[in-house]
Amino acid sequence: ALLIGLFVQCPNDPLIYLEEKIKELQSKLKNYQLHMPNERHLDLSWDMLIDDEFRQQMTKMIGSYLNYLFDLESGEVLAPQLYEKAYFFYSNGLLRRCFCAWKWYIRKVRKWQMKMLQYTLKAEKFYTTKTLKVTFQMWMKWVQFQKMQQTLAAQHLQHVSDQLLCKIILQLWSALAKQTRKTREYFERLERGELDDESDTQLAQPGDIKDIISLLPWSVILQVFSYLGVKELVRAAKVCQVWKVIAQTSSLWSKINFSPVRKQIEDNDIANLLRSFRPFVIQLSLRGFSNIGWATFKSISSRGYNLGTYWKV
Repeated sequence: ALLIGLFVQCPNDPLIYLEEKIKELQSKLKNYQLHMPNERHLDLSWDMLIDDEFRQQMTKMIGSYLNYLFDLESGEVLAPQLYEKAYFFYSNGLLRRCFCAWKWYIRKVRKWQMKMLQYTLKAEKFYTTKTLKVTFQMWMKWVQFQKMQQTLAAQHLQHVSDQLLCKIILQLWSALAKQTRKTREYFERLERGELDDESDTQLAQPGDIKDIISLLPWSVILQVFSYLGVKELVRAAKVCQVWKVIAQTSSLWSKINFSPVRKQIEDNDIANLLRSFRPFVIQLSLRGFSNIGWATFKSISSRGYNLGTYWKV
């Protein structure tokens, strides 16, 4: 009766409901014993603890089922198969609920694991990106430092190269200036007639000699150049510095013969040659000339006392 009352009425607080109904049964039992002292048991029905309002709401079918299940006054006993079926139904319900709860838990755990995996991948990606960024920044600083070092080294090397180049240029310029001054002084002395034939070789340095003629003794060189005419001596003076010194030797210009080149040479050229070598000219030949001008006569007259005997026309 208590279970049926709980099943039908579904009170908010089952414990209070059971406590009240048990007290009600105890009071009914006392009243029953007072009226019938010889009876110790109270006749109970399955719906005696159901309130009237709930009893009116029950259908006849529900009442017959409950009466069949809980009315044991007829002496009938339920079959064990029914108990077994009820037990399996209840256990299957519990198993189904546990399985659904387990599936929900597994689904939730997997969802949480997937979310944690996504967070882990995102964290790894962020860490990798941050590490690469820091490494790239450090590499950029190192590259900039190396470029700056290379630039400074290149500037230093360029400065050293410029200094060495300036030093070499100054040394070469100094040597060239000394050689030029020495050459200029030599020709000035040569024009003044202060040098003899042997001193003419002082200008020629061993490093400047590059031909076979220059390697010969000075007397042999003068003998070879003595066979040259005026035209050949002028050309030889243009070959190199050594030949220029040899061609300007005073002994080669002591006897000048303009006859072979009388058709090629002009009056001004004769005057210039006589003006350059007039201190050394002893014999002058103008045989065959018909176009001698005033410049030539003026140059001859300046050294006429030396040409009085040897002037040939």
